Amino acid sequence: MVIMQQPSEITVASLITEHPANGFRFMEIILERGNMFKALKRVRDNKGAPGIDNMTVDQLPGYLKRHWLKIREGLLNGTYKPLP
Repeated sequence: MVIMQQPSEITVASLITEHPANGFRFMEIILERGNMFKALKRVRDNKGAPGIDNMTVDQLPGYLKRHWLKIREGLLNGTYKPLP
């Protein structure tokens, strides 16, 4: 019988630290649409407070619809500079 283990933080960390070439793919996985929806749901469930920009969690989806492609591209190529 084969027992499959779930990925752990150690496993994920080793993908980044031991195999730098996988770092880009790892970021693509993080930024996948489904993962982003899960993250937004967690923030909503936790009743996330607005950040320094005063954007509420309810305003975020509209903002991301308008700006997501540029934000994603910047995150993937390392040029994203968040505004204060």
